Amino acid sequence: LSSGGAAPEAAEVAQQRFSALRLAAQQQALRGARLERRERQLEERRLEVDDLRQRHLLSAAVGPEAAVEARAARLDERRAAVADAEQRSVEDARARRLLLDGLRAEADECSAATRVVEELFGAVAASLALALESSAEHESEAERLRLESRRAALRQQEIETREMSLRFMEVAWERAVTQCRRDAAAAAA
Repeated sequence: LSSGGAAPEAAEVAQQRFSALRLAAQQQALRGARLERRERQLEERRLEVDDLRQRHLLSAAVGPEAAVEARAARLDERRAAVADAEQRSVEDARARRLLLDGLRAEADECSAATRVVEELFGAVAASLALALESSAEHESEAERLRLESRRAALRQQEIETREMSLRFMEVAWERAVTQCRRDAAAAAA
């Protein structure tokens, strides 16, 4: 019975692990989304500050033509920064997807292990039920054999008693015959 209790416990532990992994994956996805949103907001703020700073410097230092060129340069810088942020986001998303896939694979393994444990538990329970049934049958057969053994012992005692009685009767008969012969011989003499 102690091995019978281990299988449900193992299945319960595997189920708890699976739930914990699922929760961890969801929390990781939420953290990733928050991090990406914060990074985008920070990058946007940096770009706004850089833009304002450069506008201020250009408007104070140069004329309208230089300002247009400076704006084009800033726009190129912004595009490069956005492309870098996008690339980092794509790489982070891939890393998170790989982590999530790993967690899913581990959860699937836990589910498969749970099913195997449940099947083994079922097989052990069925085997135990058969063993108990067989044990009960053997016990009843042993009881039947003990009863027959007692009956046979009683019969043997009865037969031995009859044999002894028969021997005593034979001895008594022989003595009676011998006594009759003596009496007949004495009467004839």
